[in-house]
Amino acid sequence: RQDYISGKIKMFCLHKTLMMRMQHKQLFDEGNYMALEVTGKYADDIVAFVRQKRGNYAMIIAPVTLTKLFNRDFTPKPELEETELISLPDDFPGNWKNTFTGEKFEKQKAFKMGELFKHFPVALLTNFEEA
Repeated sequence: RQDYISGKIKMFCLHKTLMMRMQHKQLFDEGNYMALEVTGKYADDIVAFVRQKRGNYAMIIAPVTLTKLFNRDFTPKPELEETELISLPDDFPGNWKNTFTGEKFEKQKAFKMGELFKHFPVALLTNFEEA
């Protein structure tokens, strides 16, 4: 978690994402793209979108600049709690799993960034079990 200079975090994210993409090729190649609205103080510093196809969803949430939103140990800065994803459609699935951390989230209308980034500075949430 604290070894950001070596590139291990980047390689871990690339590996997990490419494995997910390989396992769910149609979702990533043909799935509908939908940008998600982020609100709060750091809304412009977070990218969030969803890919959806045939009931499968992959939601990607990532900071644009890591050092602005996170401490050196990758814990979210307290101000990040003010920023949340909003406008998740009512028909979005009820259960999500973070591919990077294994954390599970139940259906909610919005996600707090502090909650999503509590254990890792990037989130790839999916609604299928093999995530």
